[in-house]
Amino acid sequence: MHTITQIAKARKGSKRYHIFVDGQKFLSVHEDVLVKFNLHKGMVVKPEQLVEWTRADELAKVRRAVYRYLGYRARSVHEVRTYLAQQGWDAAICEEVIQECVQQGYLNDQTFAKTWVEERGKQKGFGKLRLKHELARKGIAADDIETALQHIDEEEERQKAFELAERRYLRIQALPWPTIERRIGQYLLHKGYSTEIAYSVLAELRTQKKDEEL
Repeated sequence: MHTITQIAKARKGSKRYHIFVDGQKFLSVHEDVLVKFNLHKGMVVKPEQLVEWTRADELAKVRRAVYRYLGYRARSVHEVRTYLAQQGWDAAICEEVIQECVQQGYLNDQTFAKTWVEERGKQKGFGKLRLKHELARKGIAADDIETALQHIDEEEERQKAFELAERRYLRIQALPWPTIERRIGQYLLHKGYSTEIAYSVLAELRTQKKDEEL
């Protein structure tokens, strides 16, 4: 059996406390752990309790890290898992926190994928292929990607591509037409539009240009 002989604040303004067991500093814990286990001077503890407190403190550390990470923007499960792995924390504890966040709704790959498609499609003008590639890189499952992309209307996507092409054309219209076609085609493919859409848009743009020249 062991006894807590002292509890001291790590430093002024800190929420961490040093726990001294049998006169020796054994570990430091966040005040949440201190309160949760009602740690106090003179408390008699068993060795397994010391292990439990250490694990509880690391859980709390990982949990706070995840909340901060999610505070910047929404993340996929894969992104959070990768981030935590880079911090060097215990893998089992990291996975426990991830599953907590999934159960509590803080992490939801289906919602993430849907929002990503809506925002990136609107703000960046990306086509399905680019969006699909980005979501795959973020570890989103293929089924969830397809579900998120199925809401994109084919004609609306083609119209968006045409608007992008028109804006790009105004910037390079002084160039020879073959150069214009090549650059706009490459631009649309880079944006994630299919070759079919790119050819269709270029054909419409070509017809529009000829009509203007008449």
